Amino acid sequence: MIDVKTADRELQLYIRPQTFPVAIRMLRPGEEIPEKARRPARDFKKLSMNCQVIDMARRYGWMIALTREDHICSLGIAALGLEKPTHLHNSGTLCEG
Repeated sequence: MIDVKTADRELQLYIRPQTFPVAIRMLRPGEEIPEKARRPARDFKKLSMNCQVIDMARRYGWMIALTREDHICSLGIAALGLEKPTHLHNSGTLCEG
């Protein structure tokens, strides 16, 4: 596996992304959220979605912690394993008009 510094150097050399690359780390049960992490509901007074939080982390370089209480998108909630998917998620019909 490539080390982080080499990966960053090669991303910048060959791809030159417009924003920071982002990693997602799941906390273990009972593990504390780091103090420096921003929380959407607490710090922005808004509920958020995975895609919004990833975009904020990429554009601003912020560490953001997203818990079930910070989340508004049922697709993202199920994707992160914060709740079990419903039959609508599993059938692929959740977003049908």
